[in-house]
Amino acid sequence: MLSPALKSLAELQRRICDSLRQPGNPDLKNISPGSITTIAARARAGQSAPKVQVPRIDRYFSLSRERLFGMVNALFWEQMPNRHEYGKEWHRTFKELLPPDEPDPDGIPIAQDGLNYLKGEIERNLHTCDLKDEVLFTLHRALEQLLVANRQFAVIQQKEQVSAENYRSWRMTAARWIGEIMECTRKRFITAGFDKDTID
Repeated sequence: MLSPALKSLAELQRRICDSLRQPGNPDLKNISPGSITTIAARARAGQSAPKVQVPRIDRYFSLSRERLFGMVNALFWEQMPNRHEYGKEWHRTFKELLPPDEPDPDGIPIAQDGLNYLKGEIERNLHTCDLKDEVLFTLHRALEQLLVANRQFAVIQQKEQVSAENYRSWRMTAARWIGEIMECTRKRFITAGFDKDTID
């Protein structure tokens, strides 16, 4: 017996085929509905539609990695054109990562790939320059610790073992490191001549 969702898909498929089998489309006169295959990484039933979300930082990693590269360059290159825009981008990107007060039944999007990329690029720059900026070393450490916390919680979430206690623990840890990242980047851009209002 088909579920209501599959019935709707089958009906849509039939209507599309009927529309394509018009006299004006002789090449499609024999088209007929085929099988329907649905794939889910994690099946879930509930009262609301499941959410599909990818954090901005991971979208950048997948689709426009040059944006993350520019964010890192802006930390080190004080004469970079449009540098203040990257200061704003650091703030927007990490403000979005602050976990909500309560867990979502569909799961929380957990940033990992973009964090790992930023951490690696900052580490590479720190190793290849003579810059002794404590803020940047603190920023690198905060990114590293946030990535560790996110990876650990992602495993718990994947296993569907999220409790109120471990969610609260992860949320507090993530908020701490996100706050430190935002403060470090704010300091880095303010010391280069941008005021707080420009960055926020």
